[in-house]
Amino acid sequence: MTPPLACLLSGASSHRPISTGKERDTESGNDYFGARYYASNMGRWLSPDWSAKVEPVPYAKLDNPQSLNLYAYVLNNPLSRNDPDGHEVDLTNKDAKLRAETEKRILSNVNKSERGLFTTSTDKNGKTSLVLNKDAAANFEGKHSAGFNMLTQAINSKSVASVEINDHPTMPDGHQINTGADAGGGRTVPTGQGRNINIYLSTSGDQSGVPLYGYVNNQLVPIANPVGIISGHELLGHGRLEMLGKPWGESEAVGVENQLRHEQGLPERAGGYN
Repeated sequence: MTPPLACLLSGASSHRPISTGKERDTESGNDYFGARYYASNMGRWLSPDWSAKVEPVPYAKLDNPQSLNLYAYVLNNPLSRNDPDGHEVDLTNKDAKLRAETEKRILSNVNKSERGLFTTSTDKNGKTSLVLNKDAAANFEGKHSAGFNMLTQAINSKSVASVEINDHPTMPDGHQINTGADAGGGRTVPTGQGRNINIYLSTSGDQSGVPLYGYVNNQLVPIANPVGIISGHELLGHGRLEMLGKPWGESEAVGVENQLRHEQGLPERAGGYN
């Protein structure tokens, strides 16, 4: 199990993909999976599995003894399973500029001092994932923001969130929506595979024409709906909560959004639309 984020390149040593698409360090012979290294000659991780929330045995299922071994690879069953990168928030636009814009929007919901703790990792198949740099995070001094804690929860969950900028995505029933006009700038859609989700963001944000209201100086007034906040509403609100198996309706997502707005010094929402 591991997290992901920016192409990790080394000028000191060359790397080559292995069968699971990860990079093998030519000096140590170990394989880099984002959150930790794997020693293929031993069939074991070099460090135990971990989660954003401290737990005695992360991701353990007491009815499956193999899950109690935090050094084992995919429950000691590599023929039928693989650990693609463990915990994932994938940036799925093919265009690099759109991926960079998606990353920028997501990371606008953590403090500036925390943004350098994340990076992106691209595998041999071209899949780019957002990752937490565990070593950098361990050396971080100070209190983490709510946005940081929620983003690491999403990355470290057992599910996958695929996030992209797409103005006209096709829904599971086959019809297309206009993300800006029909969905207020963003839409979260379960894939039907476990708790995995797809998140679609509009290029230009909220184009619905429906005003968003909040209280400023005790007055209920129209407030702005920045594209970064929209990405937080969808990924850290709807998406993260669904990935964690929690209620993920509009009221819950607005509650998360207001935490982000409070941290960013923005007026909080008094209500809204789906």
